[in-house]
Amino acid sequence: MPRAAKEKTAVAKKEKKIKDPNAPKKPLGAYMWFCKDVRESVKKENPGLSVTEIGKRLGELWKEVSEEDKKKYLKQAEEDKERYNKESAAYNKEKNKEKEKAAEEEGENDDDDDDE
Repeated sequence: MPRAAKEKTAVAKKEKKIKDPNAPKKPLGAYMWFCKDVRESVKKENPGLSVTEIGKRLGELWKEVSEEDKKKYLKQAEEDKERYNKESAAYNKEKNKEKEKAAEEEGENDDDDDDE
């Protein structure tokens, strides 16, 4: 039995969440630290590679890295994670203070309406 053409249905797109520019940047993983270290040398050694091919080459190199050398990048990733956790805690604390202040101000404004 032949398949009928699928009807096109409107799919609701999610609204993109606006990022706060003051929010702390997410921590990088060990592989990403490795890529930051090695990417330029891979580009110089292979000037004709596309971005995709460079990514593949970086993946191959990562697989070849010894466990001893990976420890360096794992340590960087752990330190970056700690940095993120500290910054995130401070950021969220400040954000909560702002929300409480806004709620208090709104509460004060609501009381004014009852006098009419």
